[in-house]
Amino acid sequence: MIDKRGFSLIELLITIGLTVSISVISIPLYSNLQSSTKLDESVAQIVDFLRSSRELSRAGYRNASHGVYFDPGGNKIVAYQGVSYEIRDPIYDQVLNLEPGVTVAITIPGNEVNYTAGAGMPDATGQIELSFEAKKRLININQYGIPLDISTR
Repeated sequence: MIDKRGFSLIELLITIGLTVSISVISIPLYSNLQSSTKLDESVAQIVDFLRSSRELSRAGYRNASHGVYFDPGGNKIVAYQGVSYEIRDPIYDQVLNLEPGVTVAITIPGNEVNYTAGAGMPDATGQIELSFEAKKRLININQYGIPLDISTR
């Protein structure tokens, strides 16, 4: 009787070949998933900033208007208290720095949305486009100031 211990060379080569094949296939899938996750997280953070500012204004928090400013030169977004970004009180600013590589393009006049105190109505409507690598997402701010994530491309 032959005493067989361990694996043959053929079995080891097949196992290594399968492992390498699965790794080569899964790396691009993981990279694609990671870029989608970064973009989804950025969209969620911006929508949260907009909703929070709207609700603070509707509630009349500190008897002031609240808004969100989009820095056109970088990936910085500021939630502020005041009638505009220019004449706000910077003590109450909340700054959101987006993930590196995420770019923001907006079609909102003045690069800001300001909600009126008490009513929570926006002074401007428009779209915010976020992109990362080959993926893009749009956030639409309607006439009631509600941010809606409207597309995935």
